Amino acid sequence: MRSVWLLLTVLTVGAVSQNADLRPRVTTIMEWLGLDRSDLERIVSRVRNSDKFEWNGRLRELARDKILPEFCDLVTTIMEWLGLDRSDLERIVSRVRNSDKFEWNGRLRELARDKILPEFCDLETGNCTAYSSHLLDCNCVRKFGQMKEECRGLKCDLARYVINEGPRAVREFLQAETLVGAVRVARNELNTLFQYYDFCKCGKDLLKAAFGCVQFYDGNWLRENYECGRFDEIKSMLRNTDLQALSRVAGTFLNGMCEKSRNDRSETCFDHVFEAAQQIAEMVQGTFDDYREYERSSERVKNKFEERCDRMFGPLKAWNSVDRDWSWGDLDDQEGLGRFFNKSSAFMDNLYCKWPCKKDRHQLYPCCLKRILADQNIYSLIRRFAVSVARLPGVHEQWWRNTPMWNRYSDHKDWLHSHPIPDFLMEGFKKTINAPKHCNGRTLRCSN
Repeated sequence: MRSVWLLLTVLTVGAVSQNADLRPRVTTIMEWLGLDRSDLERIVSRVRNSDKFEWNGRLRELARDKILPEFCDLVTTIMEWLGLDRSDLERIVSRVRNSDKFEWNGRLRELARDKILPEFCDLETGNCTAYSSHLLDCNCVRKFGQMKEECRGLKCDLARYVINEGPRAVREFLQAETLVGAVRVARNELNTLFQYYDFCKCGKDLLKAAFGCVQFYDGNWLRENYECGRFDEIKSMLRNTDLQALSRVAGTFLNGMCEKSRNDRSETCFDHVFEAAQQIAEMVQGTFDDYREYERSSERVKNKFEERCDRMFGPLKAWNSVDRDWSWGDLDDQEGLGRFFNKSSAFMDNLYCKWPCKKDRHQLYPCCLKRILADQNIYSLIRRFAVSVARLPGVHEQWWRNTPMWNRYSDHKDWLHSHPIPDFLMEGFKKTINAPKHCNGRTLRCSN
């Protein structure tokens, strides 16, 4: 049999060599496939000033924007998660020449040097005029001047910190490779403010002055950036928004965050809250990392993902199982808000209350945070603030007319001026931000 195949091969080669029409003229695979040079150039091109080649046109865009991110998970920094690229970062901060330090870029640097620092550090009630201030108006200067004497320098210290250390902090945050890294950067910066600048001692005084400044703001910056009519409308809306209620909420949270730990007096509630935040960040990061595998899995494997206590798949399923036809566009009325809180409270209930994860969830529920959220006064204050915002369209009807918010306001005008926020909305809000208190069965214990 082998000799027969050998004979056929010899005869075929001989016939080809004797017949000019059968002699192969095609010299490349491209020609075998019926392609010419223009077809090749539409596919690949040489990189300029290089001996390398790259995909051309849409193939290059597909490779860069779709294939690499989806096949290799190239989203490696918070900046990329936020849809920012290097040029966006460079518009915000830049490296100081011949140094390892960073500074604000362009207009931000000019604003910091020419406006923020002089006004926050040098402007006082005695030398404040309509011509000497840009960001702060004289009411703001007076409010900050009413702070306790030992606290009046805090706003200048914070301004210097933001100008000198802010660029580095922003860069570190945006270039953090994980959510945990981003939370750690935020914790380190806030820890500096709380400890080095003694924010717990003077922070409440500063917040009170800041909210008082905003409510009656009349600065030149506002005049420069808005037309005369719009400028007056903004001032009127600020005056009609209950910022004092919001100020008291912020003060309550600040007092709670500054509470000393009962087990270690060198730590505060701030430390415990951020430890819990880092654990949650790890869970969210792990959920991101495993989500593609979760989507491609069978129902049996998905159930195993949803049972894991170190991932968010269970809470996500709880969110999706309630009011399935709800969308973010439904937030424009009371019913839509109520359905949102149904979904958010289901998410939080699954996160904190579902067994067997519940037995370890005390790590995400510091006792100091429990005491803050148990203060019923903060919910009354939040309700006051929300009502004032809901009534804003009645302040300047011409500005709000023909907007969705005006339509809702006009439909419920009489009701909004005679009733507070409905109880069912406040109950959904409480179940969302203080879910451990509303767990069925045994109360979730907190951690010290």
